[in-house]
Amino acid sequence: MEVNGLRQVLSHGEHLKVIRGDKIKLLDVVADWVNTNDLSVNFLGYVGNKMKNTGEDRGYLINTATDMWTKYSKDGKGLQYPIAINYMNKRIGEIFVDIDEPKLNYIVVKHSQGGQRWYADGDIITVTPKDTLELIDIKTNINGNIGVKINVFGNDLGNQNKIITFSKKTADEVHTAIVVAREGIILGRAKIQISGEPVAVIKESTK
Repeated sequence: MEVNGLRQVLSHGEHLKVIRGDKIKLLDVVADWVNTNDLSVNFLGYVGNKMKNTGEDRGYLINTATDMWTKYSKDGKGLQYPIAINYMNKRIGEIFVDIDEPKLNYIVVKHSQGGQRWYADGDIITVTPKDTLELIDIKTNINGNIGVKINVFGNDLGNQNKIITFSKKTADEVHTAIVVAREGIILGRAKIQISGEPVAVIKESTK
């Protein structure tokens, strides 16, 4: 199987740990004395062929944030799903996909008037209209921050370094934050508190 494009091999009974929003593709299965074409690989909680559910899910790219049916997960909590290997309608093996929620550990922001600081979810970043912020780094529980996006004042910044400057126009308080998200799931946010309520202007980092 592949997780975010990286191949992995699992044996019967093993657990694959992923973060919600990771993308999985079931490639193939090998069993002793059985032709692979006579086997079916059924990811319970996912339907590959929406027109006809054949119970065969090899070859489909599965988004663990949007494609799963929670009611088929263990205890209906959406945190663990079995993948069944069947031969002649009999289950001969299975593996399990354990899904953790994506989390923001911290963001690193450089202040033009106060050095570099770390902020966790819910923290407040205090600036002045003359201050400049640079987004230096983001730490999440997602390997390589795949799919992670940054939104500042309604602007989607991806995950590149950015410079934020301010003017003295009135800001929309709802958007006065650095928001970190993935596949529509908000990992965390740090509110920006600005004296004089300026509006942020996003500029590309010159680094």
